[in-house]
Amino acid sequence: MATVTATGYLGLLAEPGPHRSPGQRHHPAHGPAAACPPRSRRRRPRPPRPGEHHPLTPTTAHAGLDAVILDYNGVIGLQPTTDQWLRLARTALWPEDDLPAFQHAFWTARTAYDAGHLSDLAYWATVLDHHPGARRLRELRDADTDMWTSIDDHVIDVLHQAHESGLPLVLLSNAPRHLSDVLDRRPWRRLMTHAFYSARLQVCKPDPAAYQHAMNATGAADPDRVLFVDDRDDNCHAARHLGLRTLHYTGHPTDLAAALQPPN
Repeated sequence: MATVTATGYLGLLAEPGPHRSPGQRHHPAHGPAAACPPRSRRRRPRPPRPGEHHPLTPTTAHAGLDAVILDYNGVIGLQPTTDQWLRLARTALWPEDDLPAFQHAFWTARTAYDAGHLSDLAYWATVLDHHPGARRLRELRDADTDMWTSIDDHVIDVLHQAHESGLPLVLLSNAPRHLSDVLDRRPWRRLMTHAFYSARLQVCKPDPAAYQHAMNATGAADPDRVLFVDDRDDNCHAARHLGLRTLHYTGHPTDLAAALQPPN
């Protein structure tokens, strides 16, 4: 499936549902044998228990899409600045003039950390080649988390429009446990019907199992009616292999808005 690209910041339209008059009653048939049937009560869905999710029910026919699965970092979240990297390196007592070596050590063990296979202590002990004390470990975790919490307000505006139109949005992010907890408390998180993080799933993108969790949550029968948005080409390639539509996001919110725009 070819990657979706387009230009122009475009609005989203919701399709109205059927009208029901408040207090509308059932009128029984005429005649002595007619009886008024018992009034049915609509059951409220049981809230999901910890560790489970309920499939979505799309509320609108929208752009030929039943749902959107979004990456966090590089789409909603902004990439860390050099100053943020230097702050983390200083916290780690790493020489500031050797930032590339620090970043190499940081990323070498990151997949296992994001997948929940390493604790905070085990990860930073691997990066630093020694165990930091409890205080420094907290400082490292806080500085690390802070690097990934800045967001693109223009992307949030696009997602607000999609959410208001009734298009289900599902988050699928490679993120360690502490960062996952922090992101879940952010205001924009309410736009997402479900959020899946690699540390909780115990698997990272581009493993197909990660996508399957998000796809199951959408309830979509046809993966071609689900759009996957990510800033990494390898993640998009894996999604296309599973039949999903993809948008390789390159930092332009107008491309995202166009991909969510209903066809003329």
